Amino acid sequence: MAKQCTKRKIESGIRLLILSLLLFFTLFTGPLTAQSRRNPILVNPLEDQKMYAKEDIKFEITIPKEKSVNIQVLNQDLPESVEIKTLRKTEYFTGEGGTLIELWYRFETKGNYKLPILPIMIRGTRRYYSFPELVIEDDPANMSPRMVIKFENGQSVSTGIPLPDKALFTQELGQPLKFTVYLQYSTQLMQFTWDIPQDSIFTQLKTYEITEIKYREKNYSNKLIPVADFEWTPLAKGKIQIPVIHFTATAYTGYRTELSSPQAYLEFTQEIEDQDLTLQTSEDLFAQAFDQNFQPENLNIYAKITEDNCRSIAKMRSMEKHALIDYFKIKKGRADFEEQFGLPSEENELNLNLLYFSLSSSIFFILAFILFLKKKRNIAVIIVSVFLTCSVVLCTYSLVLSSKKYAISRGCQLYSIPESKANSASEISAGNRVIIKEETDNWYYVELGTISGWCKKDNLILIR
Repeated sequence: MAKQCTKRKIESGIRLLILSLLLFFTLFTGPLTAQSRRNPILVNPLEDQKMYAKEDIKFEITIPKEKSVNIQVLNQDLPESVEIKTLRKTEYFTGEGGTLIELWYRFETKGNYKLPILPIMIRGTRRYYSFPELVIEDDPANMSPRMVIKFENGQSVSTGIPLPDKALFTQELGQPLKFTVYLQYSTQLMQFTWDIPQDSIFTQLKTYEITEIKYREKNYSNKLIPVADFEWTPLAKGKIQIPVIHFTATAYTGYRTELSSPQAYLEFTQEIEDQDLTLQTSEDLFAQAFDQNFQPENLNIYAKITEDNCRSIAKMRSMEKHALIDYFKIKKGRADFEEQFGLPSEENELNLNLLYFSLSSSIFFILAFILFLKKKRNIAVIIVSVFLTCSVVLCTYSLVLSSKKYAISRGCQLYSIPESKANSASEISAGNRVIIKEETDNWYYVELGTISGWCKKDNLILIR
């Protein structure tokens, strides 16, 4: 009986010990595990990896002093577009030894990803590992060239990306809008052209190295390559498509692609701030400059001219000076615009293409004159001489006129000498076109008909 009693006591002691151990693990191991989940170990991807979609991206986790048989990698609740392609455990024996866990994840689409916490069981205890936010991009090696247009207010559009049905943003009419055109996923820009927008002032401000048709090294990159800067001032309000720009670019694969800017729209509005405007219409003054049915001679009261109007006149005259196909349309629009303010519009700008044409014609007829003179074709020599004389006269006339410098007055006082303390000789009202005869540091000597004198440079807007 004594032996049986002792045996029962021993069994009861063993049961009590087991219950104590279970209670210990419940009270202490549980909270430690929970704490581990709240403070997981951060795992970063290996350096110098390309974070591209449809490519395997490698992560490594080192667990020292543990054999691979004691380690079990548990399942993660991954998004549908992410999967673990490969998982490998390898023991190493350097130092105190341990296990290296290698994981390769694949992301099917580009985007920002935050992978869920990865649990790993080590000798019955869970450890938790977290991942940083990953930015996955498309592999540029497989991408077609793309055109991206960024406006100065931060808005942007690009080819190959759906556009909203509404206007990108609203812009006040008459305010110049600057934007930069970029090329992406390309090694070479073969051709770069644009269509001049209707009823607009459109100026190229700057071009970059990519426009020089040089072949770039095939370094695959998602970076945007700047092509050119532009300034765009629409002259009519409403919903207007952004300027159409054309690229012919070479992709990383070697294929040539033709691109045109996306059909995005902006909304241009005008707020009437000056109640002194007496035009009998709600249409914008700039738009009327290109309206074929608008008759400024029917008005007996003129609109008040502002500095922005002066700038518009200077830009229109600059366009007239350099225009090729639309010369007569631009000239008429400029004349109508000036007449709305009662300004003289008879003086036209010399089109520089006339100078280039007469110069090339003179060279051509000189060569023809020499050729026919050597062949002793007297009649041909006489005919060519007549055309040569006309070309030289036209070239000389164009050269003389193109050497003159003109500007639009903002409204300036004229002085007899270039000194502010001198008595004012006369005044030229805003919007008038003057000819610049001389200049000093901060002064121009200008003429307008029979009026002449010195004025400050800041009071003029040059016609370039």
